[in-house]
Amino acid sequence: MNQRLLLTVLSVSGFVGLCSCKTVPKTLSDDRTPAEWARYLIHNAVWVSLGTLSTQTSILGYPFISVRSISDGPAANSTGIPYFYMPASGITTNDLEADNRVTIMATQSQDKLCEDSDPQEPGCAKVFITGTHVKVHHFVSKLEITQIELLAVSEGLKHITVEEYFSASITE
Repeated sequence: MNQRLLLTVLSVSGFVGLCSCKTVPKTLSDDRTPAEWARYLIHNAVWVSLGTLSTQTSILGYPFISVRSISDGPAANSTGIPYFYMPASGITTNDLEADNRVTIMATQSQDKLCEDSDPQEPGCAKVFITGTHVKVHHFVSKLEITQIELLAVSEGLKHITVEEYFSASITE
């Protein structure tokens, strides 16, 4: 399919930009609550961006982002709790040993609804979850959730309580 240039208005920030996308992504459906969308995005994510505060000397205290594999349980049993594969050593592991506060971001660009879109396309939802990193077993860790935000251009930024998030059911 030929790519076409789309003019996208980012209503959240008032910024007007150009996006080269294959198709226009579908926006959030009216039949899912923001909490259900957040659960859906986490459950269907293969990876997330994970932000820490750096312990590297040259960028001490600056935000540092890495990519981590994620699971919230088997397909038929979503728990909503983000679990990660975390190596025993490395830059991110060092950061987490010094300060276990993190923010993760999962994007709908991993989903079939947005698979033909640019990952930064504002029509593709993003969920930001902040909390503390907890080591569970050897190379497995989880996120104890403190705050959840869902960003979708059609809806704007939505705060989701932890209670709403865990009580939401996910549907495919």
